[in-house]
Amino acid sequence: MASSRATARKLGLVTASLALALVAADVAVGGAGLDARMIQAALYVNRADVEVYQISEDPVLHYRMRPGARRPANGQPGSYGISVDAWGARGSGHGWEKPPGTFRILHLGGSTVFGALVDDEQTMSAQLELALTQRTGQPVEVWNLGHSAYVQSQVARLAQLELARVPGVDMLLLTITNASLRAFLDPAQVGQVDYDRFFRDDPYLWLEAFPTLPWEGLLGEQRATGLHLLGLHRSAIYRYDRARRTAAAPRQPDNPAAKALCKRELLAMEAQAALAGVPVVYANHPARQGPPEPEATGIVIELARADRGEAWNEVHPPAPILAAWAQVLAEAMVDRGLVPVLSGGDDLEAVAAEAGVGLD
Repeated sequence: MASSRATARKLGLVTASLALALVAADVAVGGAGLDARMIQAALYVNRADVEVYQISEDPVLHYRMRPGARRPANGQPGSYGISVDAWGARGSGHGWEKPPGTFRILHLGGSTVFGALVDDEQTMSAQLELALTQRTGQPVEVWNLGHSAYVQSQVARLAQLELARVPGVDMLLLTITNASLRAFLDPAQVGQVDYDRFFRDDPYLWLEAFPTLPWEGLLGEQRATGLHLLGLHRSAIYRYDRARRTAAAPRQPDNPAAKALCKRELLAMEAQAALAGVPVVYANHPARQGPPEPEATGIVIELARADRGEAWNEVHPPAPILAAWAQVLAEAMVDRGLVPVLSGGDDLEAVAAEAGVGLD
């Protein structure tokens, strides 16, 4: 009996020693910031046109355009200029207060809307503004609020913020092209980023960034999720291990947490727009048909055209394709009565010819 008690005491001491060693190791890993650096290495980052963006205080957005930012074209083939106006939209810069008789549209999306690889005046938003103004006989403003790498949740969240901020909005226009995993700005280009506050303020981000549940097969999804989150919140060693595995694996953009956030933000945006009496229009990229969520109620305009060739379906098409997309959007908006016509508009071919755009 005495021997059994002695053995039990030894086992207890060994167990306690191991536990203390693990706690000490965990404190050391966290104190040295090893987990934070590995998390930074594992996160998805946007490296496109970073100089015109800034870190956002909003936990969903992560970043947005920096008002007044400029990056002129350098004269080399393929270079393009970017200017951001005082209100954080790309392009020529509209006044804050809407002029009388003007129809104001906020156009949001990812790099397709932002206008990757083209100048300010060549973006889809700028071309749509020109096409609608010509077609309707009234001043139309189309604010380019596209952001490189933005996904549905970020686009919808920015739409909510801008609808509450910008006066006189007549329409929200969304072009959603990217998968559901949100990006951060590249820390190598913007310096050290305080990621802690994003994880602290966004309950979706832990499972979006680290969706793999190590014990799902053994415990089931619900219990495995709870244990996974507990480890991520409480253990620096566990965070380091999960981030290390994520950084070494191919990026998987789709996961339940990211999809849930996309749905939450999009439906919240539609509810806010409905209360404000502002229509929501989805201008679908040719490769994406149908509403962004089954429950979405906004108006859908499809840009798909089977006879237009491969360039028509590119995510970052050349300027003539962006201008042609704008013509299709303008025609659909006028035909559906979404933008009022104050004078007789030209037909599509005449407007396209005046803008120097071929539609064939």
